[in-house]
Amino acid sequence: MRRALGALAVSALAAAGPIAFPRDHGAHPDVPLEWWYWTGNLRSADGRHLGFQLTFFRRALTPDAPGRGSDWGASHAYLAHLAVTDARGGRFHFGTRTSRGALGLAGAQAEPFRVFVEDWEARSDGTSTFPLHLRAEDEDMALDLQLESAK
Repeated sequence: MRRALGALAVSALAAAGPIAFPRDHGAHPDVPLEWWYWTGNLRSADGRHLGFQLTFFRRALTPDAPGRGSDWGASHAYLAHLAVTDARGGRFHFGTRTSRGALGLAGAQAEPFRVFVEDWEARSDGTSTFPLHLRAEDEDMALDLQLESAK
């Protein structure tokens, strides 16, 4: 199975041709594994230094997705991970979400860009990548950021 998925990834990437953005920020369903990853350093209103990381993963469940007779059937599984570090407070918080790519529970698309697992998401508001909105909330932390391109 692992060898079949690896061969699928190489052939899918080769067939895709040159990289083109914003299209290639989105999902590549023929590739068995991909992820979207954001990290940053922030300063809170009261001056605390915070670090964050938000990652979404998509994993193909089989190299050849069979037809699904049920709305619950999924060809991809999704996982999201959020971590926030409060350096001054000496605290580290993390949370995860997992779901199937069915019933609107999780998914990814290129234009407009969006990747989500349940109520956590990264999305653009139009045909370009930026501005990009990151949103995730867990029991004791929340991330809600609007990212702008500086270049």
